[in-house]
Amino acid sequence: MLCASAIRTQSPVLPHVLLDCCVARRRLESSTTTETQRSTEVAQRKLKENVMDPHINDLTHEIIGGAIEVHRHLGPGLMESAYRLGLCRELFLRGIKFKQENWLGFDYKAC
Repeated sequence: MLCASAIRTQSPVLPHVLLDCCVARRRLESSTTTETQRSTEVAQRKLKENVMDPHINDLTHEIIGGAIEVHRHLGPGLMESAYRLGLCRELFLRGIKFKQENWLGFDYKAC
């Protein structure tokens, strides 16, 4: 853009300044392309690394399926405790080991 505007306005731009401007623009364009290629490669690498173990996928599928079954059987609008008990029964019936009401320690507002 700077090169074209300098030519259009007939300003006294030295040829080496005009050349430097064009070279800088080409370098910027090539570095942007290189950065895009790098980010694409990084994303593809992360995708390959994050492929889950098939056992984990199957287990997740069973747990979510159990939760959906409980909700279909009990319907909407009940207290959380009803769904919790239903899910415990469903997981037991599906042969999935679980812990009920496991303690989770965390800090909230540094207490």
